[in-house]
Amino acid sequence: MTKVLFLAIGIIYLVTTFYMVMTIPISPHEAESLYLKESIDTFLMNLWYPYLEGFIAFRLPYYLFGVLNIFLFWELSRYYYKTSQERYIATTLFILLPGIVTSMILVNISVVVIAWVLIFLNAYHKNWPIVQSIALIVLL
Repeated sequence: MTKVLFLAIGIIYLVTTFYMVMTIPISPHEAESLYLKESIDTFLMNLWYPYLEGFIAFRLPYYLFGVLNIFLFWELSRYYYKTSQERYIATTLFILLPGIVTSMILVNISVVVIAWVLIFLNAYHKNWPIVQSIALIVLL
């Protein structure tokens, strides 16, 4: 896989997932999280709610965490794959996993958990014990 093909797949992926974030109607789980529960989900959903309208208002933090996860996985793949082609293929497979797509477009705490796990793994490989400790405390 070449860099151009990887970038084309990445741009198409980001555009289509953003389109889905904007057009998929609110689910019962999202409505319950938005209006009834007091949790991390509710806090994240209400971050952009006063500034934006529509479904993007409460799904934007989760979409941004999904984009962060792609970059964190790309950075992590440096330690496991030798060539750029292998990294392109691994990252493409990562973004096409159903759980990654779903967690990026629907309100779900799993995208935040995945981000913190990837932060921990990157900190482990870079030998940053303070970041590792913070990630573990947040995950706890």
